[in-house]
Amino acid sequence: MEIRSRRADVADFENCGSLTRSAYPCCGYERCNQLRQLWEAMRWENCQGGAVPLIIEASECGGFGQIVAFSFSIFMGEGVCSGQTGLTPWVNDQFSRGTRLTPNSTQLGQPNYFSGLSLLIPSYAWVRDALDADSRLRIVNFLIASFLRVHTGYNIERVIVESCEQDLHWLMRCGFRISGEAWSEQRKKESRQRGASCCNFVTLSLTRNEALMEPGTLASFLFIYNRPRFRFKLNEQELLKEALAGRTDTEISHRLNVTLSTVKKRWTRIYDEVISVDFALIPHAVEQGSSIRGKEKRRYILGYLRHHPEELSPVKGINSESFWNLLDGQDRASSLAREKREGQSEEWNEQHGLSLGRSNGVH
Repeated sequence: MEIRSRRADVADFENCGSLTRSAYPCCGYERCNQLRQLWEAMRWENCQGGAVPLIIEASECGGFGQIVAFSFSIFMGEGVCSGQTGLTPWVNDQFSRGTRLTPNSTQLGQPNYFSGLSLLIPSYAWVRDALDADSRLRIVNFLIASFLRVHTGYNIERVIVESCEQDLHWLMRCGFRISGEAWSEQRKKESRQRGASCCNFVTLSLTRNEALMEPGTLASFLFIYNRPRFRFKLNEQELLKEALAGRTDTEISHRLNVTLSTVKKRWTRIYDEVISVDFALIPHAVEQGSSIRGKEKRRYILGYLRHHPEELSPVKGINSESFWNLLDGQDRASSLAREKREGQSEEWNEQHGLSLGRSNGVH
């Protein structure tokens, strides 16, 4: 069995709904309705940048098409309570009230660079009964690996996931946490509504600080983040994402609906940006008489980006020079403040005879 991942769309809802009903037979129809509301809300809100619906497909009769797992995650800014129970109904309720929770890819930039994002995972499921244990293991591991891959490179401050009781211990082993009070309250609420035999859902969460206290868990990998070094424009990021997928310039021009000449011009700007920031990234590129070809330059750049996905995550105002001037100003201010502190420390040491070469009476 071959497995692959891709981004989901609304057309995948029926198959994902069937998978949800199979995974949670006690209340699958209710979860399916909540999922439908959520997907519809995200479609109408046009939040492609903030919503990450992920599909895992298995080969079927020589071609892919059988959905064996999925996850639905949402990037959000501030205003999400980590102790919120009933995450999916709460998100749907906020949308029904006209509250726009999820920014688009451009609006994600500012919190992604500065304060950090909240990542909500209101829905996920995988095949549990139809396949043998080895196949299920492959599917779950592939889902986890794909989920980490598509969310790596974002400045995440908190992750909130809604889980069924049967997955609770698995998620806690992954590093997520739950308070006893929230768990008890959720069980009582759902037992009253559907009866004690029904599936119970509970909300778990993990913050960056909590992950730092327990490194090495699967969930802690979501918090690995470095600020981008390069100032790629949004259209250049799109081109680089297509190139990382292995597409040629001709294929990229068709997918981005631009001319081949435009693609080549964007590559030239990308080369110039990389060389201006870190010329050592492309060996021999700045040597006099260098004849390094564009294909070689791309190989070095794409090799770097595979290990630094933050370069392709959204940053607000990335096309605006004033935004980068602001960051440069902040860096200069931080540097001046550090030099001031070091200068004050040196002056204090001088006054107390503790500077280098004068301590202990040495001149």
